[in-house]
Amino acid sequence: MRIKGNISAQLWIIYGLFFFISVLANISSAMQLYVRLKTLNFFVKHISFYLGSFIIILLLMQAREKGINLLYKIAPLIAKIGVIFAILTVMFGYRANLSTRSLSLLGLTTINSFEIIKLIIVIYLARKLSEQNILEENKIDKLKKDFILIALMLIPIAFNNLSTFLLIVLIILILLWLAGFSMKMMKTVAKYVVIGLSFLVLIIIIKPSFIKRASTWTNRINKFITNSYNPNDQAFLAKTAIASTSFFHIMPGKGQSKYYLPLSYTDYIYAIIAEEIPILAAILIIIYLWFLILVRKISLRLKKPFYIFLVMGFGIFISLQAFMHIAVNLGLIPETGQTLPFISLGGTSLLINSIMFGVIITIHKITLENKQEDLDTNEVDNSDFKDDDLNEEYEPIII
Repeated sequence: MRIKGNISAQLWIIYGLFFFISVLANISSAMQLYVRLKTLNFFVKHISFYLGSFIIILLLMQAREKGINLLYKIAPLIAKIGVIFAILTVMFGYRANLSTRSLSLLGLTTINSFEIIKLIIVIYLARKLSEQNILEENKIDKLKKDFILIALMLIPIAFNNLSTFLLIVLIILILLWLAGFSMKMMKTVAKYVVIGLSFLVLIIIIKPSFIKRASTWTNRINKFITNSYNPNDQAFLAKTAIASTSFFHIMPGKGQSKYYLPLSYTDYIYAIIAEEIPILAAILIIIYLWFLILVRKISLRLKKPFYIFLVMGFGIFISLQAFMHIAVNLGLIPETGQTLPFISLGGTSLLINSIMFGVIITIHKITLENKQEDLDTNEVDNSDFKDDDLNEEYEPIII
């Protein structure tokens, strides 16, 4: 699938579509919150976070190469901060649904620590992988110390949010593959992951009470495998919402599922969209695929390994989380609790996803500017130079 045209414009179109769909979906899906709280403050807060996210993207674009290079320089520092952040969350975090994943900021609001940590992990790993100018057989040994730091951030996530842990691990494996790790080396890394998961399973078997979320995980997996959902289960209600409409049904706000489907504004917002505007639900899948294709296209033009790993890491993260959310809503995989990027009602997740988006579009703009400088330096006629003309000029580094 080849998409031509100005990539920057396409990225902004995608961001605009996300905003439009998010507003439309949350006006409808969050009605149960309005019925319960008798206020629209939650919706105003969501719009405020979107405005803040837009400003963050503009600031990143304004910082240009200095901003991205700053991420490279501070990556080791923020990784250490990420470890401290993870420990503080487990010790003093806000507990909800038997898991601790948020910290309170001066009692004013709460932030999802794990959303911030996943951003830190991608930045740190991108920095470390871009430094790997060594023989293949020494790569694993070189990265062992770095993986210890990543593991210290991942362990609290594994105990409190297994789906986010697995998502991060998958992104790590993909980035290692893009870095040129052989299958033998990938198996070595996978072995450590399996050992860690086996240890987690062993704890659940020996002392289930040690991991508060263990019963939730086993119940979700068991119900999915045996298809033994009861009429009050969220997964069953989500599939019912999707099945209660036809493809050409367009009645925004008229669906009934949002009134009895818990978390219809976060974990199950796609089901509400599919119930009320099925065509829009189908288009949303295309938009995420479109975004992933643009991310790959941008990465093929980059020369700096750090830029490549950042763009691919962030782009794949957003896309995989989206497809995981959609798969849960369609009943294709067990419940994960993953929100729909840029669409679900939220604060920290929207800001973090916007930082990822901002880094991607900023790196693309840097590429354009550097290319323009090369054309000017070489005194080449660049009167017809366009965003899409870069594809033939840069030698693909990955994929």
